Amino acid sequence: MQKDIMRFIALDFDGTCAHFDAGGSRGWFSIFVHRGIPKAHLEDIYRRIREQGFSIKNFLDELQTKIERELDRQEICREFEQWLGRSLSLYTDVIPAIQEWQKAGIPIFVLSAGEPEYQMQKIKTSGIPYDRAMLMPQPLGKAEVFKKLLGVYGEPAIIIDDRSDILDETRRMLQDRHVITAWIQRPGSEYAHGEAKFFHIKADSLNAPQVRKVILGERNG
Repeated sequence: MQKDIMRFIALDFDGTCAHFDAGGSRGWFSIFVHRGIPKAHLEDIYRRIREQGFSIKNFLDELQTKIERELDRQEICREFEQWLGRSLSLYTDVIPAIQEWQKAGIPIFVLSAGEPEYQMQKIKTSGIPYDRAMLMPQPLGKAEVFKKLLGVYGEPAIIIDDRSDILDETRRMLQDRHVITAWIQRPGSEYAHGEAKFFHIKADSLNAPQVRKVILGERNG
């Protein structure tokens, strides 16, 4: 008999479930370079607005103040959407893992930090299955969102992320609660190394045995 049924899964999106293919997250610069705008200008604007949260609309607003000619915003947004569809991919283990969790009846919340419109655009474009998307402006805010979900759905519950600092903050905030933290260390990720302050399950995929065991328990037996 299953003793500790997982009440819900809080699943990070960027870096844990999804990644950009060749060209990286700034591959869309080509949309503007082809229009004669120097890449150095694009880099400067991107760095400045990234702190507030990037979206193509925010970027266009800022860029338009730096150049004299009017840009075709509708066409640029269309090209950006096409680029996103070509460039953003889910890791191959994501769909099978989520389908298994859904079959077990576990609610899945996708957590994503950044400018809400762009984050939601990425989530929808990726085709990832989920019950609800939870968006927040800053990455460490995921710990507070997870805490609120605990208040609604109960425990045990698991939060899965590729950043140990987010998982550390969750542990620090909820040391007296029955929560599980899983650190997904994707090959090549800038967050895959370093030292965590608390214990986290470590794995390189969502369907790794150690992750499946804590989520599915005897259901996997």
